[in-house]
Amino acid sequence: PARITRQPYAKVADLKNNVIFEVEVHAWGDTLMNDPPLFSPEYQWYKAGTPPVKLQDNSHYSGTKSNVLGIRNVAETDYAGYYVTVRSQCNNDTSDVATLSPYPSVNIATQPADVTKCEGEDAQFTIDATITGGTGELKYQWFQNGTAINDNTVYTGTQTNTLTVTGATVANAGQYKCTATVVPGDKNATSSEATLTVNVKPTITTQPVATLTDTVGVSIELSVAATGTATLQYQWYKDNTIIDGSTTSTLTIAVAKVEDSGKYYCIVKNACGEVKSNESTVSITTGGVVGVDETNANGFELNQNTPNPFGGSTEITFVTPTATSVRIVVTDIFGKEIVELVNRTVEAGSHSVKLNAQDFKLSTGVYYYTMTADGYSITKKMLVVK
Repeated sequence: PARITRQPYAKVADLKNNVIFEVEVHAWGDTLMNDPPLFSPEYQWYKAGTPPVKLQDNSHYSGTKSNVLGIRNVAETDYAGYYVTVRSQCNNDTSDVATLSPYPSVNIATQPADVTKCEGEDAQFTIDATITGGTGELKYQWFQNGTAINDNTVYTGTQTNTLTVTGATVANAGQYKCTATVVPGDKNATSSEATLTVNVKPTITTQPVATLTDTVGVSIELSVAATGTATLQYQWYKDNTIIDGSTTSTLTIAVAKVEDSGKYYCIVKNACGEVKSNESTVSITTGGVVGVDETNANGFELNQNTPNPFGGSTEITFVTPTATSVRIVVTDIFGKEIVELVNRTVEAGSHSVKLNAQDFKLSTGVYYYTMTADGYSITKKMLVVK
């Protein structure tokens, strides 16, 4: 008798490859007499079907009448089931059917989509890959600008079908794609590229001037410069109130008036956020100047410094009829500003400020000090003697 002791098992092969199916058979003689088998088993391989196809040796098949069947240069028509019959003098045995299948392939059904985010936001790309023509396990690898990336503090899911970019920056912008590979066989497919665009919120690179003092009737300008993803939008404010129509990087007041005095700033914004500029203090005066021989101007008083002349320290007193912003500066005989003594808002009443000639390296000579407040300017003369 003869019996198949090891069945053929399923095989996987790509087109144009070679493959074999094999069985093991045990044959024996009279067990009572302990005789060896007197008859070698006869084999016949078949291609399963209805009806089955009896195989014969040729340039494509070999071993069709042996325990090992070979198939050369696998073709599409070879993907089927195969079995063998074993015949002896006493019995016949038939193997199980073993299938020949191609390695599975990968199909990317859903491609990653372009993503636009603001700097600091999270971005995500996803593909949907399926296995066709068999079963297996999918493995993934994401790429940025053609370079494979790995999980870190920014990227997660680099070996999955979903990639997450945490807190995206401009450095993370670019082209992303994913390769899906099926195991066994290592067949793969690569997705189309998706673009990550990272927009940047505004940053002010040039602030408006901190202070601007001028007289009525002149033209004045305040400007900011900013960077950020277009389109940048500008809005100027005066004393925390929107200035209608002032929506460019430069604010122009063609003919300044006293009432244009105040604190100005600009807010720059885009789709990712906004930023506020520094404040600019604008003072517009009537241009009225009281000479060095006068002390009072509409309730504002600037008194002669004492002592005068002086070589060390001297004191200057001044009076304001109301709470207001006051600026007192010292200039030389050429009008060059030497020092700013006062630049603040004071309450109504009498005030004083001290000037030390040594602190500001004032040499012997004539100097002027000027108080500007509420559109009025009073100038007095003093003498430094060393």
